[in-house]
Amino acid sequence: MDFSWHYLKEYWKTLYFVMKGPSAIRETMDIPLQQALPRARWFTFVSVLLVGVFLWVSPTSGIVRLVSGLHIAAPTHAHLTSSLMAVAIILISMPVVYGLFRLYTLLAHVMSLNVFKARGQRLRLLNMETTLLTLAVPIAAGYVVLQITPVGGWLLILAFSLYGFVLASYGYNLIFHKQGLRGSGLLIGSALVTGFVLAIGALAVLVSLAVIAFLILLLLRLFVHHSAG
Repeated sequence: MDFSWHYLKEYWKTLYFVMKGPSAIRETMDIPLQQALPRARWFTFVSVLLVGVFLWVSPTSGIVRLVSGLHIAAPTHAHLTSSLMAVAIILISMPVVYGLFRLYTLLAHVMSLNVFKARGQRLRLLNMETTLLTLAVPIAAGYVVLQITPVGGWLLILAFSLYGFVLASYGYNLIFHKQGLRGSGLLIGSALVTGFVLAIGALAVLVSLAVIAFLILLLLRLFVHHSAG
């Protein structure tokens, strides 16, 4: 995948427009498929990168430690190891989160159509959710502020989370041809049903992995007993 600086610039431009109100949702909803897919991919990657950096620097190092005046001595190799681990986790999380993001969009659209009998385009839903990904930055920044002043941090997180919900409700009204609070109801309903389906799927995967692991251990135990005999 070739990285284009266009998407990094577009990410911050979109965040700026999102801060100005729901017009950003309306203006980005009809982006064509050939642009929507790389936009969704790189917006997800940038969001994961920025959130990962915020979370990594917040607890005991970086911004929080400088502001609070703390000094925690640690060997150089420990800092290097933690930095490499943080980079590895962020890089691995990028494709995983993108896959979950696309899966959630697919399931949310299917549930809205089949369970709630709504009608709307999946591409418009993908574009709307991609636009809202930029709100991950101020929410993650709120987590950093939370380490310094809990009241201010929670206010920032709750404010931008509520703002994202309002924008998503507005987007659902446009996508699924609803009015007023019906978009909010559809958003909440589809999110709950989609979350339930994802949870059941994750549970099924974990059970399958547990069964496979049990069978492998059983075979290894039989092999060890046979070798010992």
